[in-house]
Amino acid sequence: DLDVNTNATYLSVSWCCGWHDHESGIKEYYVGYSTAPVTADVGGGSLDILNWTNAGLGGTHVLPDVELVSGQRYYSCVVAVNNAGLFSDVICTNGVVYDMTPPQ
Repeated sequence: DLDVNTNATYLSVSWCCGWHDHESGIKEYYVGYSTAPVTADVGGGSLDILNWTNAGLGGTHVLPDVELVSGQRYYSCVVAVNNAGLFSDVICTNGVVYDMTPPQ
């Protein structure tokens, strides 16, 4: 994932591969965004930018029109739901920092 973002208008997350459910298959993914790491399951934790939102079966999600604060770290999280309604562990990025400081 990115370490620094210079675009102050959106947050996004992409995921690929490694998501399997051999018993019932994956039904959908949920994504969320936060300014703090999320370690709890979908029912817990604190997503202060966008709470868990259904992203369907796609492998990417973009949250447009976000006002980012320079120097702030932003986290994107993804969780899978299988056809039995069970949730996977929450997987989050290590965060990206928005930096509006021009290069020297």
